[in-house]
Amino acid sequence: MKIFYHYHSCIITLLTIGRINADDIFTDCAPDDFYELLSGNLADRSAMHDLLRSKHRRSLPYTSGKDDVWDALIDLDGNPSQNKISLIYSSTTMDINPYGTPETWNREHIWPRSRGLFTSGIDNVDVRNLLPCDWGVNSARGNKYFAECGIFNDVSQCDSPAHPDAALDTKTDGDAWLPPANKRGDLARILFYMEVRYEGGENGVENLVLSDQPQNFEFGMGHLSSLLAWNTEDPVDDAERARNDRICQKWQGNRNPFVDYPDLANVYYSGAPPTPPMEPSPQPSSRPPPTAGTCKGNLSAGDIMLTGVSSNNPDIVVMVAMKNIPVGSEIFMTDNAWTGDKFKTNEGSQKLVLSASISSGTIFGFGDSRLQFSNSWKSESGVFALSTSGDNIFLYCVAEETGTKVPITGLIYNRDGWTSNANGSFSSSGSALPSLLTQASSLELPSKKSLIYNGQRTGTREYLLENLSSESNWLGSNSGFFNVVDMLKFNVLM
Repeated sequence: MKIFYHYHSCIITLLTIGRINADDIFTDCAPDDFYELLSGNLADRSAMHDLLRSKHRRSLPYTSGKDDVWDALIDLDGNPSQNKISLIYSSTTMDINPYGTPETWNREHIWPRSRGLFTSGIDNVDVRNLLPCDWGVNSARGNKYFAECGIFNDVSQCDSPAHPDAALDTKTDGDAWLPPANKRGDLARILFYMEVRYEGGENGVENLVLSDQPQNFEFGMGHLSSLLAWNTEDPVDDAERARNDRICQKWQGNRNPFVDYPDLANVYYSGAPPTPPMEPSPQPSSRPPPTAGTCKGNLSAGDIMLTGVSSNNPDIVVMVAMKNIPVGSEIFMTDNAWTGDKFKTNEGSQKLVLSASISSGTIFGFGDSRLQFSNSWKSESGVFALSTSGDNIFLYCVAEETGTKVPITGLIYNRDGWTSNANGSFSSSGSALPSLLTQASSLELPSKKSLIYNGQRTGTREYLLENLSSESNWLGSNSGFFNVVDMLKFNVLM
């Protein structure tokens, strides 16, 4: 069992990761016991934040062979005896097994990762913010705000239902997502919880904000007026109460006060959403990326990952396809730094046009004749030359409609990892991380001349991405005789 301590003011929160045998591991989850420390003063939002944080006593792995987020969702929202699980946004069920593939279900972050969550922190695995969702519907929702169509865009842009597999009363436009009527209050209460629980950020960085103008906040969500209305229109039911109890008792140790006391939403927000600051501070490296469009081969983040890198002369970059990539696809590779909204141009880029398709799990690469397509790369610009003292490598594609460079994966090997500089000025081996790349499609490694992946090669795409992006699964050396080419194919399960 691993034990981590997080500090906030004078409160110490104990987070445990690992299997716990007892069915109900937290015994103080009855509302009277849980809120006892507040001495009846539920209206004290700061004290509520401290309570929710201090009682958050278990943080599950996102994916693991033992108790993890998948197990929690199956327990909370599934019926294992019938192999069925309830899907948010769809008002239907799906088989529990299999899961984690485009044809099945995955885990929906109600407050999206891209709107302020740490992708590797406790907020990323907060079970209260996660619900099972049809894979395609999840992708369609993306990071859209919860609201009626017509609030952020003209109502003529509204589509209903929001997706062919979504409930009939769902709607969407370019920025808004209207969930099923019988789930709107549930989702509102989850968002209220998230803002209070992570107020100020787990490490004092992110500041989650609910507002009627969420687009004006770096990590804003909303539409707050809609959420407050839904909290009243779709009141708490027995299923939501049971989920609240179960999360506290078995999985996490804290409660959602807005399920226990729905009127707290009006108390905390006074019915009046906050207004944005008069002059928001610019945050270039955190701004949402421009609309990318579609690359040849329909490539996107995580579709190709790195499995080996050598900066010993000659430079070698080993890659694995995480999906079938069709002939004619164009893949670019650069050691230019990412400034926050574009690549610099002081170093070099290489281009590969596939003369044959690549099947999922196939190893290919650059700089070594053992690797498929090794001799097919052509210089696109500048000089691609990896530094032995540390550097960054990006794979990207170019959207046909817009010409936008769309990052596929990124690796940095130096002492500092990914950095951020609003002026686009970095050390010779430094770079920011593009916002399109998540923790699972990027990697930070120590400064070594040669690096090779040494982890699992069979599993779902999501499982393999998590392994490929974990430093613990990599070996490094400064020896000139260290081999970084492993031709063993990956088995990407569907």
